[in-house]
Amino acid sequence: MKIICVTGACGVGKSTMRDFVGERLDEKLFACIDTDECGINWHDYANTDHPEGYANAYLAEAVRRAAGRTLVLFGCTNPMDYITKNTIPDEVEATYFVTLVADDEVIRERLLARPAERGFNEGNIPPHIEYNRWFRRNRGKFPLQLDTGKLSQEETADRIAEFAKHL
Repeated sequence: MKIICVTGACGVGKSTMRDFVGERLDEKLFACIDTDECGINWHDYANTDHPEGYANAYLAEAVRRAAGRTLVLFGCTNPMDYITKNTIPDEVEATYFVTLVADDEVIRERLLARPAERGFNEGNIPPHIEYNRWFRRNRGKFPLQLDTGKLSQEETADRIAEFAKHL
């Protein structure tokens, strides 16, 4: 099976894209899954000696749910960690990264607009902006990068779906 990781910093629109892309792909061929849907709690792994266990667990669960279909996985999957730290299930033949980015101010506005229980404030937004900048700097290292601050949700979803269909 193939995995398409739709990734980027918090606030670029990954979870929003899950439904938009899912509407454009045949569910017999593709499984669109957000890492948040996998029932794995990051806090069970944070501050342990194996924080990468979180990604391993949601990856294994998403692959299981995909059941052989191409998995379009929406979440903060770090490409460097995916290759160097994660245990990639044997069923996975190839992985492709689609990166979503946005301007710093767009990310700041989106994160501050989230409900208070999500815990975003001016003090903890800078690391997310830096992570977004890392994706921008490494643009050419991924087969597709889309700026969700410049494209509509529909345009972004169309491009992701077309990319998936042509793999």
